[in-house]
Amino acid sequence: MRASGGFPAKILLILACVCSVISALSSGVLQQSCGLLSAMLAIAVLIALPRSGKKEAEKPQPVKAPAPVKQLSKNELNAEKIDVLNRYASVVSHDLKNPLASMKNIAYYFSNSVKLEGEVPNKMLKMLSSEVDRMNKMIVDLLDLTRIRQFNSVISDLDVLITEAVEKEKSDKIKFDLNLANLKAKVDPEKFKQVILSLVKNSKDAVGSGGGDISINMSQTGGNAAIEITDTGKGMDEQTLEKCFDPMFSTKTAKALGMSLTVSKQIINMSGGSIKAENCPGKGAKFTVTLPLAS
Repeated sequence: MRASGGFPAKILLILACVCSVISALSSGVLQQSCGLLSAMLAIAVLIALPRSGKKEAEKPQPVKAPAPVKQLSKNELNAEKIDVLNRYASVVSHDLKNPLASMKNIAYYFSNSVKLEGEVPNKMLKMLSSEVDRMNKMIVDLLDLTRIRQFNSVISDLDVLITEAVEKEKSDKIKFDLNLANLKAKVDPEKFKQVILSLVKNSKDAVGSGGGDISINMSQTGGNAAIEITDTGKGMDEQTLEKCFDPMFSTKTAKALGMSLTVSKQIINMSGGSIKAENCPGKGAKFTVTLPLAS
């Protein structure tokens, strides 16, 4: 700290103390002079201290603006979700499959080897078996994300693959209408059938237990095969249309993991094609898969 003239305030304070001591030890004129000088120095110190505080105050540092947070696009956000699921799917699935298999065996043993009295115990056993199957389905959905990388594309007859997939989902309450052109594309046959199965199951859920119609049309559009799967269900609201391909999104509360359409989109993208969902004019929903034709 410094006085106004640049003289250090600490030295003024020391001089004032020295003068006070001399004044106390002396007498006469010297005592009066030292006392007066000590008072003057003390006043000078008091005057200098505020000024020295102002001069020694540090200049405020400019506040740096925080770095802008990058806004991820929807595709980037979905890619992040899928990457996290990929990293943990195989480990978690392996840890779950063994105890689930044991639970399934226990339920089977008690159902077939032990006579249980009453309706409730037997009902609980059936529920246990059903829940184990549901958990296994979730594990399969998770593992599909890691298996999707093992892609074996060959030139295939799309109409044959679609027909094979639909055969597995036929029922008395659902009327299927197939109108398929004979078109070839380079796809992984089993994974392509997996896509068709997922879309057909989605349409069956939309139609409901009361039954309805599902139409599958395939035609050539330029150099592409366009496959349209439509149903006579209730259609989709805006949120479902926007998020149906997002990871972990499902309208089937507690019944599905919400990965089948995500996996389907990845399979079609890896085949060089695209997939979209929309509502049909009037009633129902439509999924359109586009794939480049084999040259």
